[in-house]
Amino acid sequence: MSVPDSHFDACIMLGVLEFIRSPTQLFSRVHQKLKPGGVFGLTVPLKIASIYERKYGIRTFNPDDIERALRDSGFTIEKKERIHGYKLSSTLSVSYVALLGRKESKCAS
Repeated sequence: MSVPDSHFDACIMLGVLEFIRSPTQLFSRVHQKLKPGGVFGLTVPLKIASIYERKYGIRTFNPDDIERALRDSGFTIEKKERIHGYKLSSTLSVSYVALLGRKESKCAS
């Protein structure tokens, strides 16, 4: 499906980032498709040991790295909140940070 640039007012990704290989590429693409001032809500799975990432086939992140990638892609962080995620086993859970970013509007010349 082909969608023109600056088409959407909002994009929400819940429980998606742990399956994405290149978050920076994804954020750039979302930025391209959002209208100026559009919002991007996502959950970021908080970093767990890499042995568990491999075992369960997921990626987890340091939220500061994701925030930097969002800013580098043209978003400002509007809100950040820690929320519960899900259990991987009886002794291991993944927690999230929920982020709300806004596409920066271009300044008129």
